[in-house]
Amino acid sequence: MRRRRPWIVNSWARVLIVEADNALGSRCGDVDDGFALAALLGGNVAAMTVVSTFGNTSETEADANNRALVTVSGVRVRHVRGAARRGQQDAEAVTLLCDAGKDAVLLALGPLTTLAAALVRNPDLQLAGVVVVGGDMQSRGRWPPLWPHEFNFCLDRKAACAVFASHLPLTLVPLDVGRRMLLPRRYVEALPGRVGGYLGHHAARRLTRNRRWLRVDALRGYDLLAAMTVLAPDLLQCSEQRIRLHRRAFLARGVGREVKVVVDFDAPAILATLAARVGRLGAPPQE
Repeated sequence: MRRRRPWIVNSWARVLIVEADNALGSRCGDVDDGFALAALLGGNVAAMTVVSTFGNTSETEADANNRALVTVSGVRVRHVRGAARRGQQDAEAVTLLCDAGKDAVLLALGPLTTLAAALVRNPDLQLAGVVVVGGDMQSRGRWPPLWPHEFNFCLDRKAACAVFASHLPLTLVPLDVGRRMLLPRRYVEALPGRVGGYLGHHAARRLTRNRRWLRVDALRGYDLLAAMTVLAPDLLQCSEQRIRLHRRAFLARGVGREVKVVVDFDAPAILATLAARVGRLGAPPQE
C-alpha cells in the first residue's frame, strides 16, 4: 500500500464552513485560528466559506484577519460575516447556515452564537457535522486548571447549551486535549513559503506571551486539531461519550447526548501535514 503524502488530502466534507474568531493580525488574542485556516486553505475541500465571529478579537477584526490570510494564500473562498456579540440573531451567516444543506460541515472555532441563532430560525437544521472547540474533560469548574479553559462556551453560554442540546452531530475538541498540541517556536519560524512567513510574523507576539506567562515557547493548536478532524481524521483518536453542557459552561460526563470527543492525536504527523500544506499554498497541485 502506497504511503499517503501529507499534502494529498481527500476531505470527507463536501461543503465546509469555517467560523473563526481569528486574531492572527490583531494586537492581542490567540492566533491558532490562523494556523487552522491556513491548513484548510491548503486542503482539498470542494467548497469552502470563511465566517468571521467575535471571541479572541472583535468580529470586524476577525473578518479583516481572515481576508488578509486568504489573500496571502492565493486561494479564492467566500467570506461571510458572523455574530458580533452574544445573542445576536440577525448575522449574515445565520442565513448561510440555514441554507447550507445536509452535506455541509461547520467548524466552529469560536463562540456558538451564529449556530444557535440558525437553530432558532430553523429547528430542523440539517448539517453533516459540527466540530466545536472548548470545555475541559478534566475539570468541572470555569476556572481550574487554567483560565480560560472554557472560553468559547463562556462567551455565549446560552448558545453553547442550545447547540449541545440540539440534534446536530457534534465532534468536540476539549481544551485539555488541544493544549497538548504544541507548535514550537522553531517550527513556526521555519514554516515555508509566503504563507509560512506570514504566520510566523503574526504569531511572534503570542509566542512571546506564552513563553513569558505560560513558560511554554510554543503555540497551542486547539483549532488546528479541529481542522484535522476534517482534513486528516486518521491522525486523531476519538471516542463516543455522553456529555451534557451545564448552564455554567462545564462539561458533565456520562449524561446527556452522544458526542464524538477527540482524546488523542499524532502530533508529529499533524505538524508535518501543516508544514507541507502551507508550503504548497499557491503552488501547482502535485500528482
